[in-house]
Amino acid sequence: MRLRVRNFRKLASLDWAPSGVCLLVGPNGAGKTTALRALQFMQTVWRRGMSHAIRLSGGARAMRTRGAAIDAPVELELAEGEVTWSLKLIVEGDGLHPYYGERVQSSGEILLNIPGLSPTYLLMDTKRGREDRPGIETLRTVTQDTRIEALNTFLSQIRVHTGWWIPDVLRPESAEEGNKTLNSSGRNLIPVLQSWKAAPRRNRDQFAWVLKQAIRAFPDVLADIEFAEDGSALLFPADSRSADDTLPLHLAPDGLIRGLLVLTAVAGAPDGSVVAIDDVEEALHPYAIRSILESVREWSDEHDLTVIFTTHSPIVMNEFSSEPDRVFVLEPNAAKKPIALDKLKNPDWLAMFSLGELYDRMKFASPPPPAQALTDGDERGGR
Repeated sequence: MRLRVRNFRKLASLDWAPSGVCLLVGPNGAGKTTALRALQFMQTVWRRGMSHAIRLSGGARAMRTRGAAIDAPVELELAEGEVTWSLKLIVEGDGLHPYYGERVQSSGEILLNIPGLSPTYLLMDTKRGREDRPGIETLRTVTQDTRIEALNTFLSQIRVHTGWWIPDVLRPESAEEGNKTLNSSGRNLIPVLQSWKAAPRRNRDQFAWVLKQAIRAFPDVLADIEFAEDGSALLFPADSRSADDTLPLHLAPDGLIRGLLVLTAVAGAPDGSVVAIDDVEEALHPYAIRSILESVREWSDEHDLTVIFTTHSPIVMNEFSSEPDRVFVLEPNAAKKPIALDKLKNPDWLAMFSLGELYDRMKFASPPPPAQALTDGDERGGR
């Protein structure tokens, strides 16, 4: 998977091909969440149309990056294998022109070309009038071209979580897309776990894995999870002494709930897909962070997942000290964004420190520090 973005909200430019379990880091306002939302935006256009995607992303206002040229379009591009899907949004006043540009290419061959502002376009070699649906949907349904199957599958399986809605998690409800995978807000956590537990063979023993890894991350908190007849979750504390010695989910530690959400998000991802989670460290003890990251790596390797975490946690970064090539930095004023940490800094120099220490000392992924905070010698050593 490769994601390219130009002039989308905070991101003036992004060109990124993540793989495996990786981190996206940068100072506040660098565009970490925006990068995840760009991926989510393209999936929503594909699934529900441009108007819905714009509404879910916060509206058309300020869609274009501040400081961009007045005639600059907002551009997003997603490539999977040999197929590339591109969108070009035309900014008009405080909004967007309804006739956006769209293109699909396979190995360089143009399968779909919709020029921005144009009421007509080419689908393969056929001229058509613009429709109230994405061109890629027309390409999928009208031509049934098998060359875009891999891209369609990839788009259908993207999972982006930019914020857990804990009050909704504590009042569980089914998601409209079903209860096989976690909703973006996590509100269907309990229905998902319950459905997995009810059919372990059909669900790859996902519930058993989530429970095992949660117990490993919170050994003094959790011993088991069961479900009451009304569908509510009952947690057995680590020191539970009887079948009736349970806690309802709303009395569980916040860190445990968030740990369950991360593990469930990863376990529910289809093989070969992408899962992105914002601020993975939130409310988690360092022990739980290390345990959950180890669990995620094991599952990701087994199921060929790309798992993207954003973070400000030195503890999380320390767990990537031996893999600086999997830490991607949105460095202010850098020409290329994001850039792998081992390309930004000398790998031999990085190996002398823990990444969390370097981050805390503002050696990377930080706003420009006061002049006295870094010496010339420090700066040269890290280049």
